[in-house]
Amino acid sequence: MKSNLAIVARQVSGLRSIPAPTGGLNARDSLMDMQPNQAIVLKNLFPQRYGAQLRLGWAKHAALVVPAPIETLMNYAATTGVETLFAAAAGKVFNVTAQDTTPVEVLTGFTNARWQYTQIGNVLGAFLVMVNGADTPQKFNGTAWTNCTLTGLISTGPDVPLDPKNLIHVHLVHRRLWFTEKNSTRAWYLPVDAVEGVLKKFDVGEIFPRGGFLQCIKSWTVDSAAGSDDHIVFISSEGDIAVYTGFNPDATDGTFTLDGVYRIGGTIGRRCATKYGSDLLILCEDGVLPLTSILAQSKVLDPTPLTDMILLKLSTDMSAFSTRFGWQLCVHNRANQLYINVPDPIA
Repeated sequence: MKSNLAIVARQVSGLRSIPAPTGGLNARDSLMDMQPNQAIVLKNLFPQRYGAQLRLGWAKHAALVVPAPIETLMNYAATTGVETLFAAAAGKVFNVTAQDTTPVEVLTGFTNARWQYTQIGNVLGAFLVMVNGADTPQKFNGTAWTNCTLTGLISTGPDVPLDPKNLIHVHLVHRRLWFTEKNSTRAWYLPVDAVEGVLKKFDVGEIFPRGGFLQCIKSWTVDSAAGSDDHIVFISSEGDIAVYTGFNPDATDGTFTLDGVYRIGGTIGRRCATKYGSDLLILCEDGVLPLTSILAQSKVLDPTPLTDMILLKLSTDMSAFSTRFGWQLCVHNRANQLYINVPDPIA
């Protein structure tokens, strides 16, 4: 007599070793195409060559009693080695150097706390210079804050005079401070080693084929057979990048020249670029791109962003709130890490 009962096979369990997510987060490929050392969720873990490192947590440094978030942190390093940390929030600037103490208010009465800053040294000392596109530029000499006196020199013609309050970005290139004027394509620069004084105009609107405004100015170092050479880079809101060679923009002997204009996706925020070693990283709609890869690629091939594997997640955030203030690239040199600060979507 035959039985109609199916023969049940016994399940056999086995052990399998799964590698640590040293390959990082993969938000690009399907599960079938992912490598075993990649993760679909990576929270509070940093992938390393030897495994995954747990985030070390956080500690309160100082408490600001203000009805607004901190929008800028600025570090001043004196020639003596002493460093001072400033925090800007709610139109004020605080000295927050000492931990677990009440922050000291050093400046107040500003329109916003979204400062861009840089440090420069000369025979008079070391200065921190900052601008926010709405208030009088400020400078700190290690002891006191004062207004930074800047005026714009306009060449002949129907040009609009400069209001120094409209300066919204500042960067040091070749011992010279370069400023960006908001809602325009005009850059402004001071004489070598100067902290304040008469600014000269340098308009890059004619070389930006896609229009837009000048987002920021950065420097970029290139190593060649003749040694290292610093270039000045003008980055537009639409993703046009103009690279110049030379030290003196006033030169008439051909030593200050345009190397070329390159195209990437639209840039995200004033703080869209940062130095990383000798390279320059740029945050745009294509992700985070090193300038060396942008210039090295042909016109047919698109450069591969550093954020290639997480570009879908990054693009989702950009589409949702790219116009919010707070996008920024931050380099943590000691840990060899690059952070993308994404604004709080509910703030």
